[in-house]
Amino acid sequence: MAGNRIKKDLSFLREFFLLFFFVVFGSTLFYNTATGKLALPNTQTIINLVGIAAIITVLMILIHFSVFSYFGKKFGLNSENSSTAAIMLTPLGEFAIIIAAASQQVLGSSEAQLIGPLAFLMVIISLLTFKPLYSLKEHHKKLSEILRGKDVVEPVSQENLLAHTHNNHRLLKSVFLNFLIILSLLAIAFNFYYVTPKDVLGFQYSTQITYLLLFLLFSSYSFIILYRDFKMIVRRASSVKERGEVMKPF
Repeated sequence: MAGNRIKKDLSFLREFFLLFFFVVFGSTLFYNTATGKLALPNTQTIINLVGIAAIITVLMILIHFSVFSYFGKKFGLNSENSSTAAIMLTPLGEFAIIIAAASQQVLGSSEAQLIGPLAFLMVIISLLTFKPLYSLKEHHKKLSEILRGKDVVEPVSQENLLAHTHNNHRLLKSVFLNFLIILSLLAIAFNFYYVTPKDVLGFQYSTQITYLLLFLLFSSYSFIILYRDFKMIVRRASSVKERGEVMKPF
C-alpha cells in the first residue's frame, strides 16, 4: 500500500516536469542556436524529414519483428507473444526526444537543427502506426510461424517440474549485482579518464593503461564471483535438461 501511494505521488511530479520539458523542447524545435533566431525549414526539407522518419520507423518495426521471431523461440516465447512484444516496442516515447535534445550538443549546427524535428516526426509516425499494426497482430503471428516454424508444445508431467530453490535465486541475484558493480566501475573509470590530463607519466597511452589496470584491480573480485556463479547456473541448467526435467517459471 505504501509503495502504491509513493508511486502515485511521484507520478504527479513526473508528469509535471515532463510538461515543462516538452514545452521547452517544442519552443526550441526550430530555433537556431547559432543565429539566435527562429529558422523554419523549407518545404523540401520537411518532406525529406518525413520520408527519413517513415523509413527509420519501418526499419525499426522490421528489426523488432525479426529479432523477436528468431530469439523469442529460443527464450520460450510462442509466436503470439513474440509478435505482441515486437509490436509493443513500436511507439517511441519521450526518451527519443530526450536523446535527440542531448545529441544536439555534439552535432554540427546544420545537423543539430534537424535532429529535433526528426525525432518529433518519428514519435508521431510510430504512434500513428501502432494501432493499425496491433490490429493486424494475427497476420504477424502467421508470418512469424512461417519464419520460425509452428510452436510445438510438449506436455510436461507435474512430477518433472522442479521448483526454484533459494540457492538459484541467490545465484541469479549475485550475477546481476556483480554485473552492475562492473558496469558502475567502468562508468567511473571513463568519467575520471576524461577529466584527467593525458600521458602524465611521460609515455604514450600511459593514462589509458593506468585506468585499465585500476579498473581490472577493483573489478577483479566481481569478475571472479560473476564467473563462478554464472558457471554454477549453467551447470545446474544442463543437468536439469539431461534428466528431462523442467524448471518452474519465477
